[in-house]
Amino acid sequence: MINDLFFDTDCLSAFLWVNDTNILHELYGGRIVLPEPVYQELSNPSIPHIK
Repeated sequence: MINDLFFDTDCLSAFLWVNDTNILHELYGGRIVLPEPVYQELSNPSIPHIK
């Protein structure tokens, strides 16, 4: 069984675009890992759907 799940920016952006990240939390809560480059990209304030 996989303990940690690593998501890339494209996958997370899709959920952020439709403003529905709760499904990720419900399915994988506590197991999601954001690699540092993904975190940095998602922290970019110039991308409007990522707040």
